[in-house]
Amino acid sequence: MSVTPVIRDSLGVSASEAGPLVSVMFGAAVLASIPVGVVLDRTNISDRGDASEDVLEKHYDKAGNRERARRRQEHIPEDV
Repeated sequence: MSVTPVIRDSLGVSASEAGPLVSVMFGAAVLASIPVGVVLDRTNISDRGDASEDVLEKHYDKAGNRERARRRQEHIPEDV
């Protein structure tokens, strides 16, 4: 879906006037993504989205249904 018709309708401009506006909009998005990418690389936020087999194997709860139910019971107050 093109954003040009939306720009044309909302601003009331012709197709030839909307073209440069769309170019500037996407150019600004590209330029903004560079410093954002640098910041995200430095904060290691990409590691939080890692769902590789090694990570899942390391953190996956291998307990059975009864064991998980017993652990949940430990967190339920007595007076409930």
